[in-house]
Amino acid sequence: GYENWTAFHDLFQKLIHSNDALSSTEKMHYLKSHVDGEAARLIQHLHISERNYETAWDIITKRYHNTRLITSKLLDKILDFPVSHKEDAHQVRMLHDTIHECLEGINNIGHDTTSWGPIITKLISRKWDTETNRIFEQSLKNPTETPALEEVMEFMKSRFQSLEALAMKRGDQPPSSYKPNWVG
Repeated sequence: GYENWTAFHDLFQKLIHSNDALSSTEKMHYLKSHVDGEAARLIQHLHISERNYETAWDIITKRYHNTRLITSKLLDKILDFPVSHKEDAHQVRMLHDTIHECLEGINNIGHDTTSWGPIITKLISRKWDTETNRIFEQSLKNPTETPALEEVMEFMKSRFQSLEALAMKRGDQPPSSYKPNWVG
């Protein structure tokens, strides 16, 4: 979808499209083998050949390089994130990761989100359960000033790590979707 376009475009551009060691036929092969769904259907009629690569790349780029739609999809992920009604490490971690992913995505397409802190902070606090909100309010160094977004993100990280540690002490298993990035 649109929200994955920027990452795909940047990686494909660097590794394949701008690689002078590859022929246009090879680039076309890589393009066709790395797109699926709607994007694959857009270029399915084009055979793998020297002359079709630029046409295929233009078709896909014109369809998916839509910064307005990408921004809208990423903001929807934040706005539509469900409200938590109980202390839940998984929920806090997912909110943290969603905010981080979406803001980075919006920054990567050229929007400056550095001044969005107060708005994003308010949206985040509306998604937390009552206990998390209470602990956050108590943690504020100056409760009369709006905290920096970095402070809120650090709080969420600390909060989900604490909740995970408490769950493990009780003998609870982490959620099945919890998969660390390392193999040990």
